[in-house]
Amino acid sequence: MTLPPRDAMRTVSAAARRRRVTGLWSLAYVSRMTTPLPTEELVALALHAERANRTLGVTGALFLDEDRFLQILEGDRRAVGWLIARIETDPRHTRLLRVFDGPIDARMFASWSMRCMDEKDLSPERRRVVLDSIARAERLDEIGGRLAPVEFAHCYAALCGSAPCWAGARRSAP
Repeated sequence: MTLPPRDAMRTVSAAARRRRVTGLWSLAYVSRMTTPLPTEELVALALHAERANRTLGVTGALFLDEDRFLQILEGDRRAVGWLIARIETDPRHTRLLRVFDGPIDARMFASWSMRCMDEKDLSPERRRVVLDSIARAERLDEIGGRLAPVEFAHCYAALCGSAPCWAGARRSAP
């Protein structure tokens, strides 16, 4: 599998930058679980996120790697802002790091209110791209840096090519 070139995956365009106040927005974050969650609780969390996102017209993906969450939200800036404010106060998360937060031209998960997956749902190459992006974002954060949007675009692309891992994650229009 070959991933698209970095410049072909530009997430933020000049037109999107002009729409900063309203319009289509994406926010991606990485966080650590405060305590491991049983599978039943993870499934319930995914179903709850799917319902809430559908109600708000938000699409996105939730990736789980052992004790880390990577979530991507797409939708109206106010709806995405409201969701991340709730997530930031959720006691199940610690060390929440915003990896991307900005305007976008189009949704990458347009037909998914919440695509839920874990490392078993990704090919070895896609898993490496996602896990490397998470690790790089965490390392950069430790020294006060941040991933450039184009660097994170490969992570988006890797997640877009996977299948959902939980029955609760199903196709739905926003």
